[in-house]
Amino acid sequence: MIVARKFLIKMRLLSIVCQNQLEEVTNENYQLLIGDSEELVARFLKAFDDKTIDRMLIVNPDETKQPVKFDRLPDDHQCRLQIHRMLDRYASGIPRNKIFELSFTKFLYRRVLFFLGGFYSLNQTVKHLGTTVMKQMIEEAKTLSQIDFSNDNFRKVYLVYDPGFSLQILHTNWSVVPIELKQLFRHRDPLEGSEFCNKNPFAKCLSWLINIPYDQFERLMNESKFVLTENFAYKLFHIHERKLTKMPLIIEGDTGKVF
Repeated sequence: MIVARKFLIKMRLLSIVCQNQLEEVTNENYQLLIGDSEELVARFLKAFDDKTIDRMLIVNPDETKQPVKFDRLPDDHQCRLQIHRMLDRYASGIPRNKIFELSFTKFLYRRVLFFLGGFYSLNQTVKHLGTTVMKQMIEEAKTLSQIDFSNDNFRKVYLVYDPGFSLQILHTNWSVVPIELKQLFRHRDPLEGSEFCNKNPFAKCLSWLINIPYDQFERLMNESKFVLTENFAYKLFHIHERKLTKMPLIIEGDTGKVF
């Protein structure tokens, strides 16, 4: 009873302190901060929107090469315009508040770094590489922004990147991988390639994500007698994605059961 009374007193004091000082957070009074990461996201969203993202490497008559490159956007307004336009068109299902907007942008930034690597900027053979990859990146960012592990109906197809930022793919069933992504891999499941021979595909993809050698990852699992199940692999994937974006995460439920 005493504890409850103290709590009510604190809440009344708080209401007095905050009275007439509360302000709704909107895109007008608290605009999305534009730093280098947000600008990079907006830059490639613009290329995706104006359909220039599928450009390929140009080899000049003198055999010099022009890698695919896009100029920085001129100001913060243009960056916000591209990000908000993309949210309206492709991510209308996620809640429109500052937390989800920031979360979505950070998850997308982690992915658009791919466009700075040689696999994309020096591409001469894969048509529609930029469009296909960006569509998948947007879907991944949408999912990661509101992930729910309370059941098994969570996304299980993700692009991952090896140390050279070449494309790889994490999945549990090749038959459910979208046809556009299959075309990038010439309809051959990369998890059956030499890169994954005699290796746990989940451990291999996670080792790339965490940026440690596969042998070290495998040794740590063996020493701790840890069995990397499909469900837990995706949980680790999501937790590390959150860590890299520095976004807060609340883990709830029984240990090792539900996040």
